[in-house]
Amino acid sequence: MSFHKTSATNLPFTDGEFTHIWSQATLYHIYDRHAALKEIYRVLKEGGTLLFDDLVTPKLEISATAHHYVYERLLFEPTFSQESYMKALREPGLLVEKNILPPDS
Repeated sequence: MSFHKTSATNLPFTDGEFTHIWSQATLYHIYDRHAALKEIYRVLKEGGTLLFDDLVTPKLEISATAHHYVYERLLFEPTFSQESYMKALREPGLLVEKNILPPDS
């Protein structure tokens, strides 16, 4: 096993190199999330699996306490809704097989 420190928007791997990609609470930190998803799609083997979790904005308006303890603590700008994430995943060609949140969560 090896680890590489690199840019998610310019991965130094060949097309279709990976059967599985795992990202945990990372994509919302990337400035150009669309470029990162395109790179993930590029290096993922056809039929491969991307498994990830990430923060989404559950509601447009939240309490000041929630903003302080969630958004500010995690340096998260509340901009991604579940629907916008689904669209962003599909744009480069990723197929969403399982969505664990109901649409109105």
